[in-house]
Amino acid sequence: MRQVVTTMLCGLLLTTAAAATEAESKRGPEPYDPVEQVDTRAFFTGRTVSAVTYLPQSAPKPGPNNSGASSLLTVMFQAYLQPDGTALVRAWDPPANRYTAVTRQYWRIDGDTFCIAVPAFQQTEPMCLDIHVWGPNFAGTGLNANGMMKGDALPGNRLGS
Repeated sequence: MRQVVTTMLCGLLLTTAAAATEAESKRGPEPYDPVEQVDTRAFFTGRTVSAVTYLPQSAPKPGPNNSGASSLLTVMFQAYLQPDGTALVRAWDPPANRYTAVTRQYWRIDGDTFCIAVPAFQQTEPMCLDIHVWGPNFAGTGLNANGMMKGDALPGNRLGS
């Protein structure tokens, strides 16, 4: 008796699965569900960006064996991005082992282009990046400077943290 019931249940499950597969094949593939677009200006406004940026330097620094070291300028910085287009910015100063004093700089967003001035970048103009945002994280590659940036943007002014 148990074997008959088990056989009937297995047959019923197989029939149901086959019917579902047939219905799905008649319906066609699910429509493409694009990733939700992020309004980058709204995302960054009122947040503190904590990021690391890699920028090429014109000449490599001498290394321990005088062969030269990486020619990338690595800048860790934080910036509180205010709605008026100004940012409170500070960068990590490795020789001093502390952040620099906070300065007021400018930032802007145009579509997926994020531009920010950070004195430690050692550039005459703000660095502009083609930016990609996911969750609280973002990354970008330089448009006007051949560099990269990766970081997060958390709500509020976290420069005092």
